[in-house]
Formats: sequence, C-alpha cells, structure tokens
Amino acid sequence: KFPFLAIGLVLLPAVFFGRWICGWVCPFGLFQEVLYKIPSFKFELPKFLRFGRYVSLVLGVVVLPLMFHEHFFCMICPVGTVEAGIYWVAVSSYVLKLAGAFFLFKFGIAFAIVYLSIFTKRPFCRFLCPLGALFSLFNSVSLWKFSVEESRCRECLKCEKVCPVNHRIFESPNSGNCIRCLDCVKSCEIVKVGK
Repeated sequence: KFPFLAIGLVLLPAVFFGRWICGWVCPFGLFQEVLYKIPSFKFELPKFLRFGRYVSLVLGVVVLPLMFHEHFFCMICPVGTVEAGIYWVAVSSYVLKLAGAFFLFKFGIAFAIVYLSIFTKRPFCRFLCPLGALFSLFNSVSLWKFSVEESRCRECLKCEKVCPVNHRIFESPNSGNCIRCLDCVKSCEIVKVGK
C-alpha cells in the first residue's frame, strides 16, 4: 500500500517552507551542531558528497524496500540508533538480547557520524539524510523564498561561515542545500526572506 497520508503529512510543511524542518525542528541536526562546537581541527568534505542523500532516498527508502520488503535505511539509520537504540539496549535486557551483532554494525555507523560531526558541519544532514533530500526538492518551489541583493553582495563568505551546512546563499538563495535556519539573514542585511 502507498502511504498517502504519511507522505502528505511530511510534505505539507515542505510545500510552504522547503527544508525549514531541517533547520528548526530536527533534534539530530541540533545534536550535530553542538558537537561541532567542540574545539578541534575542522575540515570540509567534498561538495559532490551531497548527492549521497539522494542516493539514500532513492535506494535506501524507495527502491530496495520495494524490492525486498525491508526498510533498509531505517535499519541502519544513525538517528534512530542515537535517539532510541542505545537507550533501549542499555535499559532493557530483552532488547539487548534481540540486538545482537547487527546492533554493533548500526552503532558503528552512528558512532562514525557522531564523531565526524565534531570536525565537519552536519555530515548526516548534508550527505546522508533521505528526509532532508526529500525536503530539499521543495526549496525552489516552496512559498517561502530567500533572495539576495546581488548588486550589494561582496561575496565576503560571511553567509557560508555562519551557515550550519556551509551554503553560500548568494550563489543560489533557494538551493536544496539551504536548511532555512535564517542564520545568514541575521548576519547579512542583503539576504532577505521573500522576493
């Protein structure tokens, strides 16, 4: 059966606000931002890796589940492992017995994402999250738009520095990479909400 109601409820805010949920609601995104504040060496991963979230969406959420009747991405999703899996394995001996070796595999993926979050901004959001990929498809067509006064932009990269996902808003104000957090609007007077 096709989950019309579930998909409708997920996409309704995206139609109005694009990837706003990623910037304002997602607890795992906030968790990654807190980790990034830990003093450490920082680096940026190649931008082409951002297509990974679309691979997660198409393969992990649509194609493989249709073929094998298993929710593959959900089975290894680090968000579920961090936000619920670790807790239940720790407090319930029954869940611990069920977890087995596969949980160690899931934990390894979650640990890698969490550890990477200390050194680079929001790696899961930018490179793996299928829900973020789905929301990003609506940024350019959502009712909530961003604009930049191009004639006044000096490309100082202040917007990129304050952005949780390192997006240069002046290059593409309504790009699917933008999570609508408004940090660039607060830091630069030439970035506006609305056309």
